Amino acid sequence: MTFSEIVKDEILNNIPENACCKVAFLSAFIRGAGTFVSQKGFIGVEIFSENKKALEFAISIINSLYGITPKITLVRGTNKGKSKYKIDNPNTLLRLSIILSSLFN
Repeated sequence: MTFSEIVKDEILNNIPENACCKVAFLSAFIRGAGTFVSQKGFIGVEIFSENKKALEFAISIINSLYGITPKITLVRGTNKGKSKYKIDNPNTLLRLSIILSSLFN
């Protein structure tokens, strides 16, 4: 197990309880693994990771804070033949854009 994997597992095993800590985690996670996208006039975000557990953790935080449950999609062979997962749900872009404005202001 790499150092990065050990650190991620430690973070994922310590679920933040306060809303401010959840927002801080989500903001850092999006900044580190996210890509901003524009679809149908709305700005949203796609979050990529090789660690499906990390995305599930982010989804649980998004759901607890904002009532949105994005889907996880498998993206095959994106980096040196490795597969990645991404959070992407075009049906929630409007709500995500509202969330993003609260995270980055």
